[in-house]
Amino acid sequence: MRKKLAEVVAKKAFKPGNPTAGICKYFIKALEDRKFGWFWECPQGDTCKYRHALPPGFKLQDKKQKDDKPLERSIEDILEEKRAALPTTGGIPVTAETFFIWKTKIQKIKESEEKKNKKARAQAIQTGRLRKTGREILQEGESSFKEELEEGEDLDIVSYLKQKKA
Repeated sequence: MRKKLAEVVAKKAFKPGNPTAGICKYFIKALEDRKFGWFWECPQGDTCKYRHALPPGFKLQDKKQKDDKPLERSIEDILEEKRAALPTTGGIPVTAETFFIWKTKIQKIKESEEKKNKKARAQAIQTGRLRKTGREILQEGESSFKEELEEGEDLDIVSYLKQKKA
């Protein structure tokens, strides 16, 4: 029996004309997936130029052993340590109340900037440095053309602009 086993292993492991000393990736995958056995054949068949044997003394680890290793520290612990290392002086703790105060402050700043930008744009349009966009023209005259249009009628922008200039 041992003689037969040695014969099969020698046949599968070392093929004549094997120019490389590398190990076949399909062989390793078969070992990891526990598919290697008496009837396993390399997907590359007889054309495979790699070895189908492990080096002497090599021990293959099971996937279960790799996956079962617990992490030394959990991610939560690492994050808590880094959070604790942050400087705490000069900061305000965030609560719902402080958040809404901050939010209203930011909204007021944005609104004031928008008003300032609108005033600057209006002045630039009046002095002739800028031209109105189509949207601005339509929004400006919304009330006048809405009254003129009947329900379901399309707006002819070109004629509207001509009327506006006249």
